[in-house]
Amino acid sequence: MTAPEVQQAVQWHRDEKTRLTRIAAPWEEMPRISSSPSLTSARAEWWERLAAMSAVSEAVHKLDRIMTLVYAAIPQWRRSKLTFGQALRHYWPR
Repeated sequence: MTAPEVQQAVQWHRDEKTRLTRIAAPWEEMPRISSSPSLTSARAEWWERLAAMSAVSEAVHKLDRIMTLVYAAIPQWRRSKLTFGQALRHYWPR
């Protein structure tokens, strides 16, 4: 991958994490299953909540994995004061 492709991939994963977090936010505010009037609807809500929170968790994990690989590929970035984009352009293998 080229430096611009890496930057684009990281930005896509950051945007995805933000999007999924926004989608999952209402589920954090919902009442617990035990306070729901209908057990059937509570189960459906619980599965929706679980899916939304799992998607956020997966997006965070993917972004973390990409950043771990980037740090491994350009360890000199840690000692520099360059931004992410500057470090990619300067240190990324060509």
